[in-house]
Amino acid sequence: MRKRGDIAVDIISRIDDDVLEKNLLKRFELWFSRGKKPKNNKWIPIIAAAASLCLVVTVLFLIWPKAPVEQRQAPIYLGMTVSNKAPTTNMAMADVYDITPMPLASNELMLTPIYLNNTDGESSDINSGDVTNTDVTGADDTNTAAPPEISGGPYYAMPGEDIYIYVHISNPDEFEILSFTLNEVKYSAYMFVDGSDLETLILKCNVGEIEGVMQYTIDAIKYVDGEEIKDVKMEGDQTIEVMVGNAGSSLGFDISLVGFDVFLTPVWDEEYEGEREILSLAVYDGGKLIKEYSPDDRILSGLPNNSRFMLLATYKNGEEIETSRHIFDTRKLSEGLQMTGGVITGTGSCTDTVLYLNAPIADEAFLDNKYITEVHFGPGVTSIGNRAFVGCDGITEVSIPSTVTSWGTSSFNCCEKLTTVNIGASEIPFDTFSACRALTKVTLLDGVTEIGEGAFNECRGLEEIRLPNTLKRIDNGPFGYCFSLEYIYYGGTVEQWNEIEIANDDMAWNMYCPATYVQCSDGTVSIR
Repeated sequence: MRKRGDIAVDIISRIDDDVLEKNLLKRFELWFSRGKKPKNNKWIPIIAAAASLCLVVTVLFLIWPKAPVEQRQAPIYLGMTVSNKAPTTNMAMADVYDITPMPLASNELMLTPIYLNNTDGESSDINSGDVTNTDVTGADDTNTAAPPEISGGPYYAMPGEDIYIYVHISNPDEFEILSFTLNEVKYSAYMFVDGSDLETLILKCNVGEIEGVMQYTIDAIKYVDGEEIKDVKMEGDQTIEVMVGNAGSSLGFDISLVGFDVFLTPVWDEEYEGEREILSLAVYDGGKLIKEYSPDDRILSGLPNNSRFMLLATYKNGEEIETSRHIFDTRKLSEGLQMTGGVITGTGSCTDTVLYLNAPIADEAFLDNKYITEVHFGPGVTSIGNRAFVGCDGITEVSIPSTVTSWGTSSFNCCEKLTTVNIGASEIPFDTFSACRALTKVTLLDGVTEIGEGAFNECRGLEEIRLPNTLKRIDNGPFGYCFSLEYIYYGGTVEQWNEIEIANDDMAWNMYCPATYVQCSDGTVSIR
């Protein structure tokens, strides 16, 4: 007869697995109460294996080396740059430090360094420096590739001008920048200009009215790390220089703009007693020489417009040779003009009465405009279309540069208030200034070779015209009905005048033109 305990064990061993697991403890109690092994022992190896696996995993977890905690890289100060352009967007470091001259069609000026890193005056790329492993403070002695530092200057500014100082920081872990100290003045984050971010801090400053070299030194930058305030590591140059206006002790310049030309007037210090001799004149854009001029030049022509330059002059002061530096801006172009394919086709939204143009001009671009009073042509004006300024009654003066190589007919016809014309283009086309009845004086500059048919026809107020010795041909009737023209001046000799091809003497001079002779450099020539 089987014992009661044996029957209980057999029943339990036939129960489903899930039930068996729930009653496992009970089963062991029965085994131990009987003092012998159960007959059904199939779960014993599984339980033992599971226990062994858990033990192995636990031991491995305890003895396996822990992965290092990710280190955060402390911010690094790289350097400062300067611009006189107010930031409108979040500007990247390279955007601010671009020393490429601004496009001619742009109306924004960028301050550019005279030299950047190199002592030979050549510009440097902020991304071109050697990158070495640096022990970054606060990064638990981990070696991190440090960004190249930024250095530059001096920079250009005009007296009383606002400038924007850009403080550049390498901040890959995006710590919050709290403040920085510049020239011993603390500037907090709320004082930074819009456009600042965690790697570019922008501060607006005024350079003041005193001319010379201004220095800006950054002493410390603070950032927030959790609940601690720490110092940014200072790797870049901590001082920049801004050259304000004139930086010369004895020689300065009054600079004025006439059209697109720069006119110079030397101004010597009252206490200067030496020989007032200028040895050299040169114009620089950053570290780049733009053009050298003769020491006697007082008109600087051919400079790009909408740009800031430095005039560098050397002069004698006793036995010493000294240097004077002067900052100036070239002419700003008219804004809002209608452009198609790089050609000016109309006024567009431009409301200027004085136009400064530096691109080719299409046919009838300013036809019958009643608001324009002056037009100045930059070197980019290589062509003027047919009837481009016909009926512009407000224009009083026009100068056509030698850069105009293509010039349409009747371009300034019927400009009723035009009084003065200066022309450097080689050829004056048909009917160009006809019926400009207020025109009193015309000067044709060296380089003009031909006067077209009817060019000044019916300019009834024209009293004087000056012709260059480069003139080779005069077409039919250029001065017909010029009732007031009495004085014709020619820059060459009588012999040179006689070599000019005149299409038809009668047509050229006798159509109601009272002039009777041409005044040459060595005598007169009768034209009757």
